[in-house]
Amino acid sequence: MCARRKLERRAALGALRELKLECAKQFIQQRSAGLHPTADYFIEERYETPEGDFCNVRFDRTALRRVTGGVHAVFEALKRAVFNAEIVLSEASGNITIREDDDMDEMDNFSQMKLVTETTQGILVENNLVHFSDYIQEDGEQSYALATADFVNEDDLFPYRSHERIRRDATAEDDSEAYGADRHAAAALRGFAPCAGATPAKKKRIYKKRKATHTIRKEEKQALESEIQKLQKQLEMLKFKTLVENGNEPHSDKKQLAKGAILRETVQEQHLVLARAQAMLAGHSQQSLYRLHPTETTIRLGPDRDERMRTLNALRGPKLQEARRFLLERTKGLSPTAPYFQEERYDTMDGDYCIARFDVTPFRGAKGGVLEVFTALQQAIFNAEIIISESSGNITIREDDEIGDEYLSQMRFVSQTPHGVQLETNLVMFSDSAHFQEKDTCLAENGRYAIMASDFVDEDTRFPYRPLERIRRDSTTLTMALGLPVVQ
Repeated sequence: MCARRKLERRAALGALRELKLECAKQFIQQRSAGLHPTADYFIEERYETPEGDFCNVRFDRTALRRVTGGVHAVFEALKRAVFNAEIVLSEASGNITIREDDDMDEMDNFSQMKLVTETTQGILVENNLVHFSDYIQEDGEQSYALATADFVNEDDLFPYRSHERIRRDATAEDDSEAYGADRHAAAALRGFAPCAGATPAKKKRIYKKRKATHTIRKEEKQALESEIQKLQKQLEMLKFKTLVENGNEPHSDKKQLAKGAILRETVQEQHLVLARAQAMLAGHSQQSLYRLHPTETTIRLGPDRDERMRTLNALRGPKLQEARRFLLERTKGLSPTAPYFQEERYDTMDGDYCIARFDVTPFRGAKGGVLEVFTALQQAIFNAEIIISESSGNITIREDDEIGDEYLSQMRFVSQTPHGVQLETNLVMFSDSAHFQEKDTCLAENGRYAIMASDFVDEDTRFPYRPLERIRRDSTTLTMALGLPVVQ
C-alpha cells in the first residue's frame, strides 16, 4: 500500500475517533444509570432476524477488585487483548482465527482489525473492525478508560468476500472507571449524612413504615412510564426537526450529507432512549428489595401428608393459569418459529445471585406433536438430578417426598459443588396438557398445548431448610409447548 493511501485511511479513522468515543461514552452512561457501580450485572439476547441473520446483544458490568495499577492497568490489558485478538478468539471458541491487519499501529489509540475464522465445519467467517480507545485522567485519582469497536461498512482496499466467507459485523463499548475508598463509601452510604467526628448520643431508632409490595411496584411502574414518555417526546422532536430541515428543496450532495447526519443523530438518540429504559429496568431488578418473580406464589406446607396434597392441588389451577397468561404476554411480537434467547444475571444489594432466562426454541420433526414434547419434558423432570449433575458438574441427589401424580409433584434436590458447598432446592411442579379456548385457537394447531410451572416452597414444616449447612437455591420456571402448522 502506498504511503499516501495509508495516510488517507488513517486520517479518515482519526476523524471518526472523537465522535465514536463520545457516542460510546453517552451510551454506556445511559445504559448503566441506576445500576450499582461495584455490583456485577450481565444480560445477553440472541435471536434470528426475518432475513436469517443471527444477532447477539450483550451488556456486561464486571467489578475488578484489588487491581494493582488501577484503571490504567486494566486499559493496558484491554489493549493487549485487542493486539492478540486472534489468539483470544481461537482459544475461546475453538475455531482457528488468523489476522489480516491493515498494518496500523496504536500510536493514535485506534487501529483496524481484519480477522478470518474457520469453524470446525470448514466455514469461513470474516470481521473487519476498527477499534478506538482513550485513557482519561481527571482530578487526581478520578480516571477512566474507554474503548469502542465498530465494523467497516465498505472497504475498497480490502473488500468483503461474500461468495467465500460469511460476514460477521460487531460493535462494542468498554468502560473502566476507578472507584477509590471515598467513592466506595459514597456509593455504599448514598442517602445517609456523613458521620461527625464526635459520636452523638444514641437516639431512639425511628422505623419507616414499610410500603405494600403492590404500592412499590405501582410507583416504580409510574416512574418508568414517565421517564420513557419524556425521552420519547425528545425523540419525536428530533424526527420533526429532520422533516423541517429536509423540506422540499432539491437534494444536493451537501444537503444529502446533512440529512444523513441528522438521521444518524436521530437513530443514536433512539438507542439512548432504549438504553435508558433498559437501565431503569435493570436497576429495578438489581436494587428492589421486594421484587416478586413472575407467577411467584407463597407456598407453605405442613407436616401432614394429606394436608400437603390438598394445599398443592388447590394451587395447581391458579398457577397454570398465571403461567399461561405470562408466557402469552412475554412472547407477543416474537416469531413462534424463530429461536430467541435472553439471559440476565446480577447480584442484589443483599448479596443474592439471580438469573432470569427466557428462551423460545422451535422443535422440528416431532412426529407426535405437542404430546411427544410434553412426554419428553416429563421424562426430563423424572431424571432431573441426573441432568443437573451432568450439565453443572455438581453431584446432585434427589430427596423427594413421593407425593403427587403425573401432573403434580414435589422435588427436593441437594447439590454439592467441587468446593464442598451444598445447595438445596425445594420445588413443586405443576403441569397439564389441554386446549386453548375457542378465541385463542389461532395460537396453536388444533388449539393443543402443554404447560408446566414450578415454584419454590417458602416454608416446609416436614422438610425444613438447613441454612447453617446448605445454601438455599430458589427458582421459578414456566414452560409451554405449542403445535404449529408446517409452512410450505
